Amino acid sequence: MLSASARLRAFFLGVLLIGAASAQKSTGEIKGTVMDPGNAFVPKAAVSAKDTSTGLSFNTVSGGDGAYLVPNLLPGNYSVTVTAPGFQTSVVDKVTVETGRTTDLPIRLTVGTVSQTVEVTSAAAALETTSNQVANTVRNDYIKDLPIDGRDVLQFASLDAGYTAGTFNGLFQGALNITLDGTDVNDTRYKSTNGFASLVALRLDAIEEVTVSTSGLESNAASGGAMTIQFTTRRGTSQYHGSVFEEVRNDYFYANDFFNNMKGLPKTQQRLNDFGGSLGGPLKIPGIPYFKNKLFFFVNYEDAPVPGAANKSATVLVPAAQNGDYTYKGTDGSMHTVNVLSLAGAAGYSSTVDPTVKTALTTINGTFGNGTLLPISNNYFQQTLNWKFPTGSRNEYPTARLDYQIANKVAYHVAWNLRHYHVNPTGPSYPGLTGASGESKETHYALSNSLDTTLKPTLFNSFKFGIQSTVTGANIGNSEFQWASQNNKRITFGSGISPFIPNATPLIRGNPAYTYSDEMNWVKGRHTFKFGANGIYTRFYENDFYQYSGVLNYTLGISTVDPINAVFVASNFPSIVPTSLSTPAALYATLTGRVSSISGFENIDEKSRQYLKFAPLVYRANYATWGTYFQDNFRVSPSLTLNYGLRWEFTGVMTNTNNTFMAPVVADLNAPSNGPFQPGVFADINHVPAIAQRSVTYAPDRINPAPNFGLAWNPSVHGGLIGKLMGDKKSVIRASYGIAYFDEGLNGFYWTNTNAGNWQQISATAGSQFPAGSQTLQSPDPAGSQTLQSPDPPFLVAPPKFTPPFSEYQFAFQGYDVSTNAGQSNGPGKLPTMRNPYVQTWNFGIQRELSRSTVLEVRYVGNKTTHKWRQYAISEVNIFENGFLGEFKNAQRNLAISQAAGVSSFQNRGLPGQVALPILETAFGANGSNPVLAAGSSWTSGTFVNDLLQGQAGRLAASLQGGSSPTYYCRLVGANFGPCADLGYTGASSYPINFWVPNPYVFENDESNDTSWGNYNGLQMELRQRLSHGATLTASYTWSHALTDMPTQSSASGNVLNYATIRNFGLDKGPISNDRRQAYRFYGTYALPFGTGSKFNITNPVLNRILGGWTIGSIATVVSGAENFVSSGYQTLTNYGDSGVNLQGLTGTQFRNMLLESPRNNPAGTFALTTADPSLIGPSGTAVQSIFAPWTTPGTLGQRFYITGAWFWSLNASLNKDVRINDHVRLTLQGEFINVLNHPEFDLPNFSPTSTTFGQVTSVMAGNGPRNIELRGYIRW
Repeated sequence: MLSASARLRAFFLGVLLIGAASAQKSTGEIKGTVMDPGNAFVPKAAVSAKDTSTGLSFNTVSGGDGAYLVPNLLPGNYSVTVTAPGFQTSVVDKVTVETGRTTDLPIRLTVGTVSQTVEVTSAAAALETTSNQVANTVRNDYIKDLPIDGRDVLQFASLDAGYTAGTFNGLFQGALNITLDGTDVNDTRYKSTNGFASLVALRLDAIEEVTVSTSGLESNAASGGAMTIQFTTRRGTSQYHGSVFEEVRNDYFYANDFFNNMKGLPKTQQRLNDFGGSLGGPLKIPGIPYFKNKLFFFVNYEDAPVPGAANKSATVLVPAAQNGDYTYKGTDGSMHTVNVLSLAGAAGYSSTVDPTVKTALTTINGTFGNGTLLPISNNYFQQTLNWKFPTGSRNEYPTARLDYQIANKVAYHVAWNLRHYHVNPTGPSYPGLTGASGESKETHYALSNSLDTTLKPTLFNSFKFGIQSTVTGANIGNSEFQWASQNNKRITFGSGISPFIPNATPLIRGNPAYTYSDEMNWVKGRHTFKFGANGIYTRFYENDFYQYSGVLNYTLGISTVDPINAVFVASNFPSIVPTSLSTPAALYATLTGRVSSISGFENIDEKSRQYLKFAPLVYRANYATWGTYFQDNFRVSPSLTLNYGLRWEFTGVMTNTNNTFMAPVVADLNAPSNGPFQPGVFADINHVPAIAQRSVTYAPDRINPAPNFGLAWNPSVHGGLIGKLMGDKKSVIRASYGIAYFDEGLNGFYWTNTNAGNWQQISATAGSQFPAGSQTLQSPDPAGSQTLQSPDPPFLVAPPKFTPPFSEYQFAFQGYDVSTNAGQSNGPGKLPTMRNPYVQTWNFGIQRELSRSTVLEVRYVGNKTTHKWRQYAISEVNIFENGFLGEFKNAQRNLAISQAAGVSSFQNRGLPGQVALPILETAFGANGSNPVLAAGSSWTSGTFVNDLLQGQAGRLAASLQGGSSPTYYCRLVGANFGPCADLGYTGASSYPINFWVPNPYVFENDESNDTSWGNYNGLQMELRQRLSHGATLTASYTWSHALTDMPTQSSASGNVLNYATIRNFGLDKGPISNDRRQAYRFYGTYALPFGTGSKFNITNPVLNRILGGWTIGSIATVVSGAENFVSSGYQTLTNYGDSGVNLQGLTGTQFRNMLLESPRNNPAGTFALTTADPSLIGPSGTAVQSIFAPWTTPGTLGQRFYITGAWFWSLNASLNKDVRINDHVRLTLQGEFINVLNHPEFDLPNFSPTSTTFGQVTSVMAGNGPRNIELRGYIRW
C-alpha cells in the first residue's frame, strides 16, 4: 500500500499528465556568470535581484563555476547585487526582465572588501549571448506611444518581422499560440481557422508587455504551436498608481472613403467613445500586518459602447389587396383590378380570408404608425414600410491581478481578464413588435494562477493552473416556444410578407479549457536543467434549437398540380403579362391560408436518445493533449552556450461525450465500390453503406518526440576584416532546429459529424402526401377539410427512429454530405490514426551590436509543416473510365451541327455528322412510370448547352450524377439502384450504380486525413534600438516564400478544402494564402528634446508645460501583394477543381504587369477604376478572349498560375503630449493618425476573363481605410 506522501506525489503527477496547457511562461529570468578580474569563476557568490517596483528581493548563489540563475521573475526592472568574500560589492541597476526571455548579465567583481560598492547602470545589453530564440519584447509604455489604431494590443504582434497577413513565418493558423499570464487564450474550437486571435481582449491599459517568439523555442514553450505570443497582465507596485482615460473616434475627424467620394456618398458614421480607468498598489488589510509589503493589487476597467441604428424595411399589402383586390397595369396600358377571393369563390373555392392570416395582417397593420409607408414602382398591391431601429453593441473589459509574496521563497500570482460583449437585437420584423432577433451575448475570461517556489538556491519550481472560459449566446431574446399562438406552426406567407414572429431560435455554446504546467529549474555547474510537464484539457458544448425542432413550417402557395390553377389563367385577368399570373395566385394562397407544403425537423434528445419536439440539438465533445519535457542550457564556455532538449507529446482524441455524433466507418466511404473511378467494379454490390453513431472516429497518437537543439556563440575576434565586422564580443552567431506539435482545434472533429441521423426530417407535399388544395391553415375549404386543429396529413419521416447505424439508403437524394476521419491505417477493424501535425523549424543568424542599445540581426528562418489535417471530397465525378468524356465530345459536335442549322440542341437529330448519345439518351429518356424529359430539361436546356459550349464536362456530369435529385441519375441506372426503384424508376439498365461516383447514396463523401503540408523559407533582417537619446526604433526587412498543397485558389475554411482532382494531388502545390514575398516594417518613437532635463533645457514652468513633454511615434509598413490564383470558374475535368485559363502570347508576369497598370477612371457613372491595359479589354468589357480566356478543352486542365497583387503601404503617426500638473498628477493627451497621408491602396482588379467588368477595381485593400484620427486623454497619478 502506498504511503500518504507517495499517494500525494502520484496525485500531483496525475494532475500534470491529465491536464493540458501551454507551458508558456509569464515570467522571465536573469542569468549569468560571476568572474573575478582574471576571468576566473567565483563560486558561492550571493546574488540578489531586487524588484524596484515592489522592493521584494529574490536571492540565489553562484555555482562552482560561477554560474547563477534567478528564475520566475515578474517582468520589470531590477537592481542586481552580487557579494563575495574578498571582492567589492557589485550593484547593477535598471536590469530589464521580459516575459519568457532570459536576460544575460555577466558580473565581473573587483578585488576589495564587501563594504566597498561598485555601481553600474543599464548594464543589460540588447545582444543575446546565450539564447537562440528569435523573439522580441515590447513594454506597455512603449506601445502606448505607437499609433496602433484602437486599444487591442494583439495587433502589435503584426509588426514582427515574420508576420504576414494573419500568421508568422507562413505557419498554418493552428500552429499559432497565444497566452496570457501563461494561460492559453486561443479559441480551442476554431484554432485552425482563427489562430491569430485571442478570446480574451488584450487591452492597452491591462497589459504589461508582449513577447513574440517565432523560432528557436525550447521544450517548455513548444506545446500548442510552433510560435508563441505571450502577454502579461500589469501588476501593482509598492506605491499607489492610477489613471482614467477617454478615447474618442468620430467621423468628423475621418476622411471619406475613396469610392464613397467617387459615388458622392457621405462618410460612414462613426461614434465611438471608450472610457475607463486603472488602480494599483499595495493591498493593506487593516489589523493584519502580515501582508504589509507582500500583497499587491492591480485593477483595470474599460468600456467600449458602439451605438448604432439600422434602417429596416418590410413589404406589406395595401388595404385593398388584404381584401383580395389585385391591381395591375395591363399590356394595354390601363389599370385593372381583379378580386382573387371573388374569382375563386365563383369557381367553388374558398373566398374568405383565413382567420390566422387575418390575425397576422391585423397585427402587421397595427405597426404602420411606427414607420413610413412608401409606394413601390409599378406595383399596385404592395407597399414598403420603412423604419429605423436602434442597434449597436457594447464591450466591457474588467481586469484584476493579485501578487502575494507568501514567504521569502514562495510567491503566488493570480490574474483575471474578462470580456463581455453584448450585441443589441437587429430589430423585429415590423416596428413596435416584440420578439426581435439577433441579440447575442458573449463572455470570455482567462484566470491564471501561479505558484513560484525557491526550494534551494539552485533549485526552483513553478506551478501554473489556468482556466479559459467562453460562453456565447445567439438569438437570446427568442424562444423555441414563441410560435405557441400559432399552435406551434411557422407560416411562410407568400406575396413578400415577412412573418411577424421572427424565424430565429436561441443557441448557447460553451468552450472551457483548463491548462496546467509544472516546471523545475536546477542550476548544476555549467548546466541549467528544466524538467516539466504541461497540457490542455478542453470541453465543448452547443445547445442549438436547430431547424426550429418540433415547429413545422407551413408554406402558403399553390402547387403546380392544384386544381385551382384553372382559375388563375390569362382569360380571368385582362391584358395581364402571362408570366405574372403566379402573382395573383400567390396573393390568393396567402389570404386563404392555402398550404403547398409542410416541412420540419425533430432533433435527437440527448437523454432519451429519440427524436422529440422542442428538443435542442446538443453537441458535447472534449479533447486533451499533454507532454513532458527536458531542457538543458549548457554553458560550454563563457562565449558558447548549447541549448538542447526533448519534449514528448501525448495527443488524445477528440471525443463526442453524449454519443450523438454520426459518421460512416472508413470502409464504407467508397462502398459499395472498391474505390473511385471503377464503374461496374464492386467490393459487394449488395452492401449498402451505413452511418453509425461514432463518438470516436480515430485513434490517439502518442508517439510524438519533439527534440530541439540550438547554440549561441559570442566569439572574441581581434584584428583583420572579420574582427572589424564581428567586433570583440560584439556579435553572436545563433542557430537552432526544433520540432513543435500543434492541434487543429475541436472543429477538426466537429467537421466530421455527419448531419444524417442527428435529426428527423418531416415533410409533406401537395399532390404527394395530401391532395393539392386540401390543406389550409384553419378554415374549411370546399376542396378539402383540413384545419389547423385537425390531424396533419401523413408525413414522410426519415429516419423513423434513432436506431443507429442508419442505412444510407434512406438518405438517398436528400443532399447529405458525409465525412469521417481516414488517417493512417491501423489495420483491419481498427481505428485510423490521425497523426498529430507538427512543424520542423530552423534558423541561423548573426547578431551584431552596433552600440550598447542597438543590435542588427540577419537570419535565415525556415519551417516545414507535416501531417496537416485536411477534409476534402472523394466523390469526384468520373468522366474517363465510364466513357462519358467521349460522349461529351460527340454531344459538342451534335450541338455545333444543329446550331449551324438554326437549332440549339445537342440531340441526335439525324443530321449529317451527328451520332447517337446512349448515355444522355438514357438519362433523358423514360424509365418505369417516369416519362421522357421535356426538351427544355434535357436536349435544349440552356444550362447543358452552355456546359457543352464551354467544355465543362465535369459540371455536366455532376448535374447528371444525382446527389440531391433522382431526375437524371435514376433514368440512367433504373431499378439497379433501390432508391430509384422506390420512386418508380423500375426499368432495366445496363449502367452500373457507380457509373459516376463510387457511393451514390449520398450527395457528397468527404474524407479527413493528415496528408497536407506546408513550408517556408525566409531571409529576415532586423534592427532594434532600445531607448537611447529619447529614441526607440525597430526596422525590419523580410524576403520569403511559403508553399503548400492548400493554396489560395479556394477560400478554405481551416481544414476544409477540395483538391483540383484526386487523380493528381500534386496539382494543388502553390503559395499559401498568407504568402507575401517582401515586407518592410518600421516603428519607433522619439521624445522631442525640449523641456526640463532635456537637451534644450527649459526652466520656465509655463513654457515647459507648453514646449516640453512631446513624443512622436510612427508605424510604417510596405508589403508586397498577395498571391491570387487565376481561375476561370469552369469545370472541364471535375465537379470540384477549377479548370484554369488559356493565356496566349503572354507570360504570367507580362499579364500581371498589364493587368496592374496605374489606375484610371472609368466612364462616368460606373464608379470604378480600371487598371488593366486597354489592349486586354474587349468591346463588351470582358477580356480579349484571344489573349485571356477560360480553359474549354473537356477532360483537361489549362494553365494554373498566380498573380501577385499590388504592393501595400501605410503610414500611421502619433503625437503625444505629457503635462505635469503637480508632483503626483500628470495629464497625457494623444492623437493617433491612422493612414495619415490618406493613401488609398486599391484591391486587385476583377480578372475573371468572362466578366464584363474585367480589369475594374471597386474597392480598396482590406485594412486600408481612409485617414482617421483617434483622440485619447489620460489623467495619471
